[in-house]
Amino acid sequence: VPIESIGPAYQRLANHKHIGTTVVQSARFLDMTTSWLGRALRVNPVIRLLFFIYLMFIHLFLTILIHHLQARAASEDDQAVSAAVDSPFDSTGELVLPPITVIHKED
Repeated sequence: VPIESIGPAYQRLANHKHIGTTVVQSARFLDMTTSWLGRALRVNPVIRLLFFIYLMFIHLFLTILIHHLQARAASEDDQAVSAAVDSPFDSTGELVLPPITVIHKED
């Protein structure tokens, strides 16, 4: 399917006086590259295997990266919460309780 068949959005960008030629050249390059890649993957099993390994590597890398960033954000969040809450212990480790006030009702 040629890129020109996308519709009015592509035509409007392609006819733009400042970015029109860049849009058309980029669309043709993308069209040719995906056609070549699809043909190469269909015909050559070695390229298909390398592409599959590449995709698995990228997914593994992103999974590890997201896990690392999530753990880091959670630890920073825990530190922020613990800093915001006053500790019930003093510097020696003794539990410090607030004084209890008793309110007497007068009859």
